Amino acid sequence: MVTQKLVETYMLVSDQQSRVKYEVFAGDEDLYALVTVFGDDPDVHIVGYDSLTLSDSEDIRSQIEEHFAATYP
Repeated sequence: MVTQKLVETYMLVSDQQSRVKYEVFAGDEDLYALVTVFGDDPDVHIVGYDSLTLSDSEDIRSQIEEHFAATYP
């Protein structure tokens, strides 16, 4: 059995209305984010999912903001 703890959640929205939720989990061996991508035309809906492996030696929020800016402008 693997136990994972939800440690942080972020919702980022760009000027162009890209909307992405990052749920950060600490696993037994690693730190990662489950990513939910939303669309808003005509109503808010889920477009897809992604994941992001995070480094525990860098600031989590900075890593997420860099990923968001590079992937969902």
